[in-house]
Amino acid sequence: MSISCECLEKLSPCFPCKLNVIAYIAGWLGIIFRVVFVGLISTTISSLTNDDPSIYSIFFGTLLAYLLASLLVNVTFLYGIFIEKRHYILPYITIMSFELCVIVMVTSGMCMLLFAIGAVTAGLYVLNSTEALT
Repeated sequence: MSISCECLEKLSPCFPCKLNVIAYIAGWLGIIFRVVFVGLISTTISSLTNDDPSIYSIFFGTLLAYLLASLLVNVTFLYGIFIEKRHYILPYITIMSFELCVIVMVTSGMCMLLFAIGAVTAGLYVLNSTEALT
């Protein structure tokens, strides 16, 4: 996979060259990230016993299937960039937008949970301090 451009002779690459380099970097980082997580999830699944089927095994199995599918999509994204076919990018954009939606939902849920815990804790503190005064 070589990145070649006629404008590199001027030492100022054009926009498509920069975009190709960024896409290669994002693709390879995505592949490395997914391979590491596939290994981690696989070892976690192997540590679960067969005698204890639980929601964790279903969760980790689903996560492993998703990671393998996104790894395949990431490889096709890199292949599409290498052979310069734009239609290979659509599955990658779909997976990335799904991941972004999940991250936003989890982050906002955690913020709401932390806000609720803080509000309850502050209410209990005020309640205990007024009881101590009486």
